[in-house]
Amino acid sequence: MEFDTEANRLFIVESFSPIRPPKRYLNSYGQLMEHAPYCERDIRQPENLETHDEKGDFKILIKNKA
Repeated sequence: MEFDTEANRLFIVESFSPIRPPKRYLNSYGQLMEHAPYCERDIRQPENLETHDEKGDFKILIKNKA
């Protein structure tokens, strides 16, 4: 990754299983309850993503637990 400035923040999460809300915030149907710190409307897909169609050699890092 290359950044134009040093004022950057990254949030990186690694998980061996899906990331789900804590059970204390879910009802028996799997929906978020009223006292949850967020609601379904807060979860959105990324918008306006840039597509880079380039040819060449690129470094790909893979973390493998063998």
